[in-house]
Amino acid sequence: MKLTVLSAALLLLTAGCVRFEYQGESFDAIPGNDTVIYAPGAKVPDGLAVIGTAIVSGDYQDVSRDRLEERLQNEAAARGATAVRLTAIQILPEAAGPVIPVSELSAEAGDLNSTQRDQSLRREFDGGYGTASYNLLGGKVNDPAASARSYRRILRAEFLRPARPKCLYRHR
Repeated sequence: MKLTVLSAALLLLTAGCVRFEYQGESFDAIPGNDTVIYAPGAKVPDGLAVIGTAIVSGDYQDVSRDRLEERLQNEAAARGATAVRLTAIQILPEAAGPVIPVSELSAEAGDLNSTQRDQSLRREFDGGYGTASYNLLGGKVNDPAASARSYRRILRAEFLRPARPKCLYRHR
């Protein structure tokens, strides 16, 4: 009986789990919740510098985009960022493998930030949960073994804060 109650409690704790990873600098926390989130491609005010990159993800069915954005906002404020710029919003099947960590992203991995594949996948999702096909990720077309029933919602972002002022003159 105790084992069943413990198992049920563990299941509830892991349902809707949000995963977060950050790589970058940290500064004094920003009080309150005034960190601004900018959508991908939105104009960000001049004078902000990137202090780090983050990935937040969760099960598509259990974790909303709002919840992931809230986590990014809280984590950014805790690290001293005044703004978050979303760089990619993705919905990927679990069959695609684990989320690639920030530390492994590089300029060569540009296809990961490409929105064309993600937009196509989102269009398929407009028809209903679980209708997206694995072939969008390079799988075989009409391959029943490649279709996935579980998806991950992933947000990739940069944390921003005011840039340090540049020295306009040199000391002699």
